[in-house]
Amino acid sequence: FYVVRFAAPLVGVAVLVIVTEVDSSVVVSTSFSAVIAIAIVSTLIAVMRAERVAAAIGRAGGRLGHRFKPDDVDPDEWAARLVQFRADTSIQLRRTWPGAFLAMAGMVLMDGTILLVATRSVGITSVQVPTALIYGAFLVGYPLTALPFAGLGVFDAVLYALAVDRLGDAFGDTVLAALVLWRMTTVLMPLFIGMVTYGLWRRTQKPSDAAEEPVPSAPSADSTGAIPEMQ
Repeated sequence: FYVVRFAAPLVGVAVLVIVTEVDSSVVVSTSFSAVIAIAIVSTLIAVMRAERVAAAIGRAGGRLGHRFKPDDVDPDEWAARLVQFRADTSIQLRRTWPGAFLAMAGMVLMDGTILLVATRSVGITSVQVPTALIYGAFLVGYPLTALPFAGLGVFDAVLYALAVDRLGDAFGDTVLAALVLWRMTTVLMPLFIGMVTYGLWRRTQKPSDAAEEPVPSAPSADSTGAIPEMQ
C-alpha cells in the first residue's frame, strides 16, 4: 500500500511532462517520495531474505521507540517479533506481491478516474484541463492521502490551486464543485455503504448454537445420598 502511495508521484511527473512544464518543487517532492518507496521495498526484501537482518532491523526500530516510550518498547521483543513476522510472511509475500501491487495500482487509478469524471461533469472540458494533467496532478499529490481522511482538505487545496492556476479565479467555484463531488464519491459514499452493510450484517447474525444450548444441571443425589453414575 505505501509503496504504491509513495511511488505514484514518479508516474505523475512522467505524465505531467507530456502536457506542461514541471516545477522544481514538484521534482523535489517526487524525489523524496521515491526515496521513501525505495526504502520500504529495500527493507521488506532485506527482512524476507535473512533472519539476522530482520532481527537487526527490529532491534534498531525498538531502540528508536525505546527513546520515546522506555516503559512500553523492548528492543529485544521487537527483534523477536520481526523475526517471527519474516517466518510467517516471507513465502506468502513472494507469492502474492505482484497481485497486491497491481490491485493497489488499480485502486489509485480508479480514484483518479473518479476525479476526472467529477471534473468533466461540472463542465470543465479536456481543452481547458487535459486528462493527462488531471491524472498527473492527482498522482503527484497522492502521498498526501496518508493524512487523516485521505488528506481531506490538504490534498483538495493542492488540486484546487493547480486547477485555478490554469483556469483562472473565475473557475474557482466550478473546481470546488468538482472536488466536493469527488470527495462525496470516494469518502462519504464508502462510509455510508459500509455502515448500511454492517447494520444489515448485524441484523442477520444469529446467536451461536452453544449460546442457545441450556447449561446441564449438576446430578442430584438419590434417596441413599449417593450421586448416580454418569452413563
